[in-house]
Amino acid sequence: MQHSPAIHHTIVVVDIADYTNPVRTELHQAAMHNGLYGVLETAFNRAGVRWDACRREDRGDGVLILVPSEFSKTLVVDQLPNLLVAGLVRYNAVHAREALIQLRMAVHSGEVHHEAEGKVSTALNNTFRILDAEAAKSSLRETGGVLAMIVSDPFFQDVIAADPATGPGYFQQIPVAVKHTRAPAWLRVLGTVSDQTRVLPVFQESALQRLQNLIGTVAVPRLPLLLAQAAGHGVQPLRREADVWEAVEYLLDLNAEPGGFPRLMTFIELLADQLGDTAVGANLREWNDAQAQHLRQTTALARHRAAKRARSDVDQVLHLMIQIEHDGLDHDRFLISHWRQDVPGEWPPARGEAKMAGSGDLEAAVDEVILEAEEAWSEQHVEVALEFVLPRALLNLPVDRWHSEPRSRNPRPLSLDYPIVVRSLERMTARRWWRVWHAKWRVLLEDPAGARVYIASSADLDRPYSIDVRLKDPQVVSLMLTGPPPRDVQQHDELSTALRAGLPAIMWSRDERHTDALAELLAHLVQPGGLLDLPQRVHKVRQAALTASDRQTQADVIQNLVILWDNPLRTLYLDQPPRPARLEGDTADERERAS
Repeated sequence: MQHSPAIHHTIVVVDIADYTNPVRTELHQAAMHNGLYGVLETAFNRAGVRWDACRREDRGDGVLILVPSEFSKTLVVDQLPNLLVAGLVRYNAVHAREALIQLRMAVHSGEVHHEAEGKVSTALNNTFRILDAEAAKSSLRETGGVLAMIVSDPFFQDVIAADPATGPGYFQQIPVAVKHTRAPAWLRVLGTVSDQTRVLPVFQESALQRLQNLIGTVAVPRLPLLLAQAAGHGVQPLRREADVWEAVEYLLDLNAEPGGFPRLMTFIELLADQLGDTAVGANLREWNDAQAQHLRQTTALARHRAAKRARSDVDQVLHLMIQIEHDGLDHDRFLISHWRQDVPGEWPPARGEAKMAGSGDLEAAVDEVILEAEEAWSEQHVEVALEFVLPRALLNLPVDRWHSEPRSRNPRPLSLDYPIVVRSLERMTARRWWRVWHAKWRVLLEDPAGARVYIASSADLDRPYSIDVRLKDPQVVSLMLTGPPPRDVQQHDELSTALRAGLPAIMWSRDERHTDALAELLAHLVQPGGLLDLPQRVHKVRQAALTASDRQTQADVIQNLVILWDNPLRTLYLDQPPRPARLEGDTADERERAS
């Protein structure tokens, strides 16, 4: 009998700890199963290991994942574990105790024969054996972590020990005595309570000493603002007489967001910009270049600099982004997440604590998020905008008609106080569409008066790919749809075409009867100077419509207008864990430092 040739893979096996515990019902197990796959797909893709390129086998309480050799083994043990932890923390934050997930993950590599009736591989057998190591199971129980990563000894020696950036010092050797296997393995438990407050040493001592020498006694007039922009949220005020090095030491005590950019490097970029074309500014940029190479963040640094060039010096608007999704098991319940920008120009902000709400309580639950943000912004003196990140099925949710304090005797329309737009969750998670999205946004930034809106017609719908061709025009950055987009993708779907073409602005009326009137209104809105400040212009028209009883037709048109306004420079870390909930006796500064 002829066997298939062996193929080399990085082998990953994950298993939900205590999956068959009697307290877990089938409903709990279904939630865990679905949640696990969502966490895995997001984490693998974010780590640079394409989920759809991996061969997978479902194991009920876990998954066997065979990673093709085209993906570096380092990717699997570098950012992937932290991304998995972030996804698990997010999942656990909104599910019942009986459905919470602790995960064991075994990593090995070797040859695998793919036979007609299954897979044959000694390396595969060994991976399952180290997954069952008792030391890993007990350590996960005792520490309360969310992820136990067990790595075979050969994999550890060849991949992790050889690369300091993968953190070999955080692993401990454990014995494996499962069936006929007697061998050492290496264990690291992530997501413990202590992990949430413990900061990993990212920068080498020699690099920090060089940085201190470069900074010297340089004076920076806007040091508190630079620190706030780099720290992201919950920044502790510096002493009045503090110098730049004190700001550096403070930032060293803050972890980067999972899969994110080190906060100190963000600060150094801001500091170099402040110093301009001086020798110190140039040396600071060189220092960042060296750290990016050491930490394998060269792509992230290039992306950070490109985004910085594309936007204005400081965007004097604070954004509150609210994501609403259907609960996976009950479509009458919704998961509400939010990201609150506390410092102008800061991005990305931290993800707030998630909450669940029924359909009848959704408006009030969103209002609670807005009121909490206003409490935090009480001493701010800038404009505020609301952005609702929605999946396709909820894009027609009338968020612009919602109210503040909706259950009081005096509810106040949100559109009276805030510019309101929706964002496409579909596009924010589809990185394959981002290149053209950024290109269209650059057109809008560089020539807002020349950027154009294409108004679709029923004739376009009768001719396949007619709209696709029209949107290829480099100056077309916006599309007005013929009507509200359907909840599901249709053949020659206008919305999908616009998203794939990278258009940052897409508009439609919830009421098809107002489509012609909406086209006339948009021509008026765009004419004064282009599209770039369209959300603010729509906001003013909505304010006027609240008192325009003698112009009811226009009021109906603006009330049914949906404006999808997608700035690619403000994307979100959707798998980011929320800030810890405040505990009694816990100070704000302590809580934010722990996040």
